[in-house]
Amino acid sequence: MKRQIPEMARKGCIKFYRWEYNRLMKLSNLEYRLYMFYRQIVPWDLKNKHFGSTSISLSAIRLGYFSDIPGCSITMLQEARIGLIEKKFLRADENDFTHVDNMRIFQLRVPVAEQMFRLIEKGVQPTEEYIRRAEGLPIKEVRQMCQELAQKFSISSTPVPPAEHLVG
Repeated sequence: MKRQIPEMARKGCIKFYRWEYNRLMKLSNLEYRLYMFYRQIVPWDLKNKHFGSTSISLSAIRLGYFSDIPGCSITMLQEARIGLIEKKFLRADENDFTHVDNMRIFQLRVPVAEQMFRLIEKGVQPTEEYIRRAEGLPIKEVRQMCQELAQKFSISSTPVPPAEHLVG
């Protein structure tokens, strides 16, 4: 039995990061909408077996969420999904699950998440160990940890300036 689109996917809100803005501006309208839809419907509970992924079909997505967009077909959604996979916003596995990349980082406090995204932008993928360590640390220690990780991979690291309204 196919899973239905959860009600929260129609009304929820999503954290938005400065780092993400430049990447999102390169998406087409349909790619952007599909990405935001996936970000809302994937499980956010770390204890969930399918954390950060969903097996919902494109036809269910089209019927439940994109039916009001004129001319939107399953083929167009498939092309948008492939585009998101190529641009590394999503990834697919052999079990027909679609995963939102870096979902674990989206759960961190915004200043910490932005430091992690800065590393990813420079080509360093933080491990689960680094993400777990960063969760409880003050932002200054997170910046230092990110600089050490960047140095470990021989990348010059300039910390992301803090957003004054987010850092206490």
